[in-house]
Amino acid sequence: MGLKGNLAELPLADLIEMTALGGKTGRLTLFDGEGAARGSLAFRDGRLVGTVCGALDAEKAFYTLLALREGTFDFDPDAELDDESCSLPIAPLLLEGMRRLDERRREHGETSQGVAEGDLSDSKEAPQPELER
Repeated sequence: MGLKGNLAELPLADLIEMTALGGKTGRLTLFDGEGAARGSLAFRDGRLVGTVCGALDAEKAFYTLLALREGTFDFDPDAELDDESCSLPIAPLLLEGMRRLDERRREHGETSQGVAEGDLSDSKEAPQPELER
């Protein structure tokens, strides 16, 4: 049985941390407020082994997805993990991602709840693609 929910209720950073600490295996698919797929994260035994967000590389895709504040998620523990294209350490990625979010909030004078979603990678022009469902 999977887990579905709202990113406003359970922020992605918390969800990623729970998945990693729990040693879970499965695919976490993220959807925007209109229900369009924005990307996915694949976990094996709590390790991040795949990240998809358009044509971005794994690390940039992770940071871009981490910026999502609205939308829903679906964790499927039975999903086939055929795209194990990386093995990224969760803790350093989350720390760096949160640092980038904080920096972005300071730049825009926003509160922790008011940051707009968008790319947190070093490239300012990374696309926000939609994936097919």
